[in-house]
Order: sequence, then C-alpha cells, then structure tokens
Amino acid sequence: MRKKLLLISLIIFFCFIILTSIYFKQKSETGLTTSTIKEEQGINETEETKKGPADIEEKQTSPKSSITTGTIKETEKLEEKQILGNLEITLINASEDTYETFELINKTYEKVWKKYYKVYIKVFNPSSNEKESFSIIKLEDDFGGKYELDNDILLNLGRSDFKEFGRDMTIYPEIIREGYLAFPEIDSDAKELKLIFETEKGGRAVFEFEK
Repeated sequence: MRKKLLLISLIIFFCFIILTSIYFKQKSETGLTTSTIKEEQGINETEETKKGPADIEEKQTSPKSSITTGTIKETEKLEEKQILGNLEITLINASEDTYETFELINKTYEKVWKKYYKVYIKVFNPSSNEKESFSIIKLEDDFGGKYELDNDILLNLGRSDFKEFGRDMTIYPEIIREGYLAFPEIDSDAKELKLIFETEKGGRAVFEFEK
C-alpha cells in the first residue's frame, strides 16, 4: 500500500515539474515576441520621425499629381447657329494663329512666321433639290477694318493637317461642309468682330463675337 502511494506521489511530482517547465517556456517565448514587435515598431516610428513634412506630403500627393504645360491658347467654342435661305450655318470657334512661309529678304528667301485669323464653321443644306451659293464671306472689326478670305494662306496651310472649309462657294443639296476659313491678321487694337455671309439670292447673316 505504501509503495503504491509513493509511486503515485512520484508521478504527480514529475507531472508538476513538466507542466511548470512548459509554462515558463511559453511565457518566455511570448515575452520575446512582444519585445521584438515593440522594437520593430520603434524602428518604424524612428524612420517616420526622420521624414520631414515635405516627404509626407509628397507621399500623399505625388501619385495624383498631373501638370500640363503648353503655349497654345485653347480656342473658345462659340456654337452659334443662324439660318440663311436653305442653309444652316454654325459658327464653331475663332482664334488667331500663325503659319510658316517664305519671304524675300535682302535678295534671299527666308523662312518667316506670319499671323492670321481662322474661323471654324459648319454649313448644312437640308434641301433635296436646291443649291445655295455664297457671294461674300468676310470679317469686319470694330474699327471698320474689312478682311477677305485669303487663299494664299490656305496654300501655305495645305502642307499641314489644317482642315479648310473649301474654296467652292456653292453648297449642294443634302450636303454638310465644315472646316476653317482663313483671313489676314486682324488689327491688334480690334476687340469685336463680325463674320458676314451673303448669298447670290440676296440673303445675309452676321455673327458677332469677341476677337
């Protein structure tokens, strides 16, 4: 009987020692892991502290940054429409521009840039059997200056992707034509312009807009 009690006591004692060692081992590993995490957090906080406000701001904004530069002024859209006889004429936009050409300077042809004024229009003839022909298309400024269509400018612009309206003044039935009209350089002091259309039938349409 005493031997059995002694054996049971020894078993309980050894189980206690084993459980105690396992407990302290797990606690030690947990403490080590927590310490490592705190050290890594401390390193990250130190690195973030070293960064200045500029670095933080750059990190937040640089992926969304977008800078567009250019020297060409975007043409304002006018989108004004008038009816002239059978024709529907729409003034889309108008602006000053430049073209490249050659001029005789000191007995030598040299490359120069010249200013001109361009107007983009769209003309629709919805009639099924009647054509319409323009007799005049011109610009006038608020100082009384008059500007006719300039075909010489079109010859120079023909080498580029410039879309011209065309030199045929007749608009045939069920046809839509659109493109740029080219005029000589406008007086630099002018502020207001009139684009005037007249037809062979005596009709007249006037678009007024700022230069």
